[in-house]
Amino acid sequence: MKKYIQFFLASLPVIVSFRTSDPVLSIRYFYLSIFIIGFFLFYAYKKISINFFVLRSPVIILILIIILFSSISLLINGVEAESIYSLSRLISIFLLIILFTNYFLENDYEIVIKPIVIFSLIVSLIYLFQFIVNYERIMLAQIEWKRNFEFDKIASTMANKNLLSSILFLTLPFNIILLKKEKIIWKLVSTFSIFLFFTILLQTQTKAVIIAILLSVASYLFVNRNSIRLKHILISICTLLVCFLLFEKTNRMDKLYNEILSLKNYQDSDRFKLYNSTMNLISDNLLFGVGPGNWKIDIWKYGLYNNGNSKIIAQRPHNDILWITSEAGIIGGLTYLMIFIILIKYAYDLYVKDKSKKIFAFIFTTLIGYLFISFVDFPLERVTHNIFFCLIASILISSKLKYVHNPNEERTLNNRGLLLLLGTLTIFTTVVSVNRFVGEINITKAIFFKNKKNWKKVIEYSKKSNNSFYNMDNTSIPVKWYSGLAYYNLKKYNSALKYFQDSYELNPYNSNVLNNYATTLEVTGNSNRAKEIYNEIFEIDSTFKDARINFSAILYNEKKYTEAFKSILKSNVDPYWSRKNNDIYDIYLRNIIHAWFLEEKNDISAYNRFKVEKLLIKHEKNPKIMSDKIRKSFYKKNKSELNLKDFIINFE
Repeated sequence: MKKYIQFFLASLPVIVSFRTSDPVLSIRYFYLSIFIIGFFLFYAYKKISINFFVLRSPVIILILIIILFSSISLLINGVEAESIYSLSRLISIFLLIILFTNYFLENDYEIVIKPIVIFSLIVSLIYLFQFIVNYERIMLAQIEWKRNFEFDKIASTMANKNLLSSILFLTLPFNIILLKKEKIIWKLVSTFSIFLFFTILLQTQTKAVIIAILLSVASYLFVNRNSIRLKHILISICTLLVCFLLFEKTNRMDKLYNEILSLKNYQDSDRFKLYNSTMNLISDNLLFGVGPGNWKIDIWKYGLYNNGNSKIIAQRPHNDILWITSEAGIIGGLTYLMIFIILIKYAYDLYVKDKSKKIFAFIFTTLIGYLFISFVDFPLERVTHNIFFCLIASILISSKLKYVHNPNEERTLNNRGLLLLLGTLTIFTTVVSVNRFVGEINITKAIFFKNKKNWKKVIEYSKKSNNSFYNMDNTSIPVKWYSGLAYYNLKKYNSALKYFQDSYELNPYNSNVLNNYATTLEVTGNSNRAKEIYNEIFEIDSTFKDARINFSAILYNEKKYTEAFKSILKSNVDPYWSRKNNDIYDIYLRNIIHAWFLEEKNDISAYNRFKVEKLLIKHEKNPKIMSDKIRKSFYKKNKSELNLKDFIINFE
């Protein structure tokens, strides 16, 4: 079992699938499920029982409370694939902590230190390789923001630079402890690993992890007030200096400085707006939440947030505490926070009792930093982060139990009922993980063929992807939407309508789903229902360009030109210099103005008719520039009852 655990931890960085949209999420969840099955089979083969005191641990009880409230919320809000998936992730955490804790009661937790260090080293070396390979290409970029954007995409095998920094932060206490107690070869390995971590942190500039380190240092100084030496400070300064000199050429320090300055206007940031929307969602669903996995669906009701001219489709609130609270209710959120508090107290108490065990001091400081990261990021979603958190929790729980109880004092839980229950939960999580992985592979193929406009293949793979545990892609678009889009492009509108309607029922707040549903309703002759759906879109996103154009087209066909004109001008379009030639927005706007003019030209003076005709000629020659001028004029003096004469006056 020792080798089994060590291999599992050390191999995590290379568990990657390029056949899925997220190369590390579903594949690592599947890998974790297989690992847990192997753990249980080993227990069954060796007839190892579950220690009674493990299940009595406050942390285990609190996790069960979160699972309970998540299950109740699931039943209240409806059982869907995303809900089952989110619940299964929580169950995996529960099972993993039980198994690790039970194992550490009779085995030394130090068996995991070296594989964790190997893990961090592999992750860091992969990042270093990616950085070196791409360095020259990125540095050729003349525009600073583009250069920084390309650097930010380098993330080793962690999918995201922030997640990369936070997982390396979690490995830091194990690197430090290995540095202190092992032979010279391992001291060199851990030293190099720590150096790479700080180098990567300087390059990624993850603000959350930088602040987490500062909090960790402050907490370490607090618990070791009388043992800090000058050499520790000097080593830290030298490490940071070398890192700074190494990457100064990339101009990343300027970016870091600008990022720090931006914190002053945090209330105007997208992140703050997202938190505010999430708080509104929580207040409306305080007791049981909206159901596990449903935040990314229901948050659309509370307003999207802008980033320049594009809408951000948020998949998580970037705050794990708010995330759990929104989906499992206030008790679930407070319970999750309480788990952190208990574990931090465990680490502090264990270190106070035995100052020689520095690992507890390092874990204490790491947990404080990690708690902060959980407030500003989403490590709960990531399989690797959960595994390492479970390891840390299990080390603390087992160590605490050893002080309070004799591990061999009571082992009455070697009964078939308990093992059957835990085994059933393990099978459940495995079935979910397999279906998620297969579903994501197929929907990735469907997206590939969608871009190739091979609609028959899109239908084939989108149907294959849909199952009881996977019916929505990573951007909250139901997989049936892809079939609907394919049938629409094949002009099989009735079939398309069926799939769009199913998608609408699954996610009634996704603008793309609503827009395609409304368009198909219009094509199949139900324009009244189509207008209702468009109005639902505008309640979510009043400036959604495609929907505004389609809605204006309906009004245009109904000869409601004034309404069509006012509606299309509410679109959120890109600046004129970035729009394509013959943009459909410009074409529709020109046609609407022209039709409007023809309808009302007899009611305006000859002079105003001349000005409108002149405007139309200008619009024909420079549609993009004129469109922007018309929009600005409209918004400058907008009237509820707008006529052509008013428009001409306002435009001038």
